[in-house]
This record gives sequence, structure tokens and C-alpha cells, in this order.
Amino acid sequence: MKVLPAAPLLLLALLPACQKKPDPAQLNAVAQYYVDEGGLALNASGSRTYARPCLNPVSLSQTLVGGAFALPGKLVQFIEANKLGTTTHTQRPSGYDAVRITPTPAYKDNWLGRGDYKSFCFGKYELVRAESVADAEPITAGASEPHLIPGVQARATRITFRLAGVPGGDFVQGLKDDPTLLARGSMAPDDYGRELTVVATLPTRIEDFNTDR
Repeated sequence: MKVLPAAPLLLLALLPACQKKPDPAQLNAVAQYYVDEGGLALNASGSRTYARPCLNPVSLSQTLVGGAFALPGKLVQFIEANKLGTTTHTQRPSGYDAVRITPTPAYKDNWLGRGDYKSFCFGKYELVRAESVADAEPITAGASEPHLIPGVQARATRITFRLAGVPGGDFVQGLKDDPTLLARGSMAPDDYGRELTVVATLPTRIEDFNTDR
């Protein structure tokens, strides 16, 4: 039997690993899709969350403020102070103010929700880099990866990102002073603009994300 030299044997051993290494361009495309479609919310841990930040929702046609309606009143004040919308106040017989909110043109697309009940959401996640976790073996997606189509191949990926495009002025400081203005699960103000890294299980193709969940 012919015995191969040690060097060729080493090359043969390394070849499968080299062949399995994800294409950087494809990896970036998959990671970008994950970031753009809100996948970072799945990486919440402890007190740190990564969902796109939004204010608590308000009724655009009639938000009652005053008396027991403390939070709506603070939200209206914050909206007015940061020019997120124009407001019209109408005194009600009950003593409360009924506030109508009209989103300012510059922020029209930031008001998200159903019907009249909307939240002001802000910022955009930017992908800084995506890297395969070197010692992680590929897995077959199952119940523990609901964002993936069951049965597809996936791999642990290190994603570095930051939240950009946050309104300026006193906007961030106002949220730091009163975090109750933010909807539950929103990214904390201290993390805005910082480079953060999470590890996510990503497929090899965008088509392998589960868009029906």
C-alpha cells in the first residue's frame, strides 16, 4: 500500500474545512437581512434588548392627558419638545385635554402601528461586520430556531452592529431621563450609536429564513 507523505495528508485534512467556510459576501447578505428584518430582537439577554426602539403608543386622533393620564401627558410633551408631531389641545368637560397629534412630514414614516394607535419608532440598525464563529459546527435548524425553516443548514455567526439615525438635540437625553417613555423591549438609550456584538444562528441563504412565523 502506498503511504502518502505527511504534508499531503495535512492538506487533505484541511481541505474540507476550507471548502465549508462561508462566502463572506453571502454571509454579509444573510446577516444584513437578519438585522433589517428585526432578527436582533431574538438576541435579548437579561436586561439588554435589541429591538428597534419605539415610544409607547398614543392615539393620534385623541390622546387624553391630565389627572390619572400621566404617561400620555409625558409622551405628548416629549413629542412636542422634539417636534415629532404637531398637536392640537381641546379642553374636555371632564377637565382632561384631548390632544390630536399630526406627524411632522420629516417623521411621517416613523409613526408605526394599526389604525389610529401608533408609536414613534426611530433609528436604523447598521451592520458593521459578520463573522462565522470559528469553532462552531453547522447545525440543522429545528424548534429552537423558529426564525429558520426547519431542516435547513445553519451556523453560529458573530454579528457586530450599531443603531444609527437617532433624532438629535435633547431626544436621547430625554429618554435617559425618563425611560418609561419607551415601549417595552426597546433598545436602551445608552446603547444608541455603540458597536454591539451578538451571536446568532444564521442560514447559508436568505431564502432559508422562516418568513411565516
